[in-house]
Amino acid sequence: MSASAPLPPPPDQWDTSYLRLIVFSCQSAMEASKGWWRDVTGYDPATSNERRVQHGREREDAGQFGGVDFTLTVEATRTLWTASVDESGPVFSERDDPPTRIPVLGQFLERQRWFRETLANWLSNFPLPVHRLAFIGHLLQQTDGPRAAYERLSQYLRAVDLDPATSDFFYRINRRRKSAVSEVGINRLTMWRAHKQAKTWVDSESPHKGPSIEFHSASFEFDVNTAPEFKEHIPKDRLPALFDELVDCVVEIAAVGDGYTKS
Repeated sequence: MSASAPLPPPPDQWDTSYLRLIVFSCQSAMEASKGWWRDVTGYDPATSNERRVQHGREREDAGQFGGVDFTLTVEATRTLWTASVDESGPVFSERDDPPTRIPVLGQFLERQRWFRETLANWLSNFPLPVHRLAFIGHLLQQTDGPRAAYERLSQYLRAVDLDPATSDFFYRINRRRKSAVSEVGINRLTMWRAHKQAKTWVDSESPHKGPSIEFHSASFEFDVNTAPEFKEHIPKDRLPALFDELVDCVVEIAAVGDGYTKS
C-alpha cells in the first residue's frame, strides 16, 4: 500500500514530544557550565542537583522556560539541553471532560525554530573544543486509532509495504549524508512506529485515580548526529551552522518521510 499511498500532509502536522541537543566536548564541561543556565534563560534554574556517578560527577539544572520543562545536564564531556513536556497529565475533576489530546511541546516547525534560536548564541560561544553534535527528539501525529496511525505512516514510508491491518510495526533506518558545512558525516537515524499511549488522569477532588485513556499516533524518533569516527575538533565558528544542518535534516524528513530523503 505504501508506494501508492497519498503524499504526506504538510510538516506542520507534526507535534513535538521532546527535543534535545547534545554537545560532545573534548574536555570536561563541569566547571565551565556553572553559569550556562542563566546565560541561556536569563535567570537561575528552579532546581540544581549535582551527584556522583560511576565516571565522575553529573549536574542537572532544570526549570520552566519558553512554556516547557527545560533541562541542562552535564556529564563530564557530554552537555545536554532538553525541552520536554510534563507527561504526568493534567488534574481534572468529575465535572470536567477528560483530555482528548496527547500532551506535547507544540507544533514541530515552531518548536524547532525556538529551540535552535534559544541555543544558537550559547553554542557559538562554547568555550571547549567539540568533536561531535547530536540532535534528538520525538515527533507524532495523533490519530483516531491504530488503523489511522498505520495509514499515516504509509504516507511517509513509501518504500515499505505497510498494511493498515499490521500490528507491532517498528521501522529503524540510518541514511547517512555528508555535511555541507564541515568535514564530517551525518547519521540520520529515524525510528518509525504506530504509537499507543495510555494516560491515567488524577481526579483533583478525590484520592482515586481517574479513567485511563488511550491515545494513538503515528510517530518517529530521530537521532541526527555527526559521525562518531570523526576525531578532530569541529571549528568553533561552524558549530551553529552544523547544528542548523542537523535540525534541517529533521525538517526535511518531517516533510517528505524516509522514502524521498536525499542520500
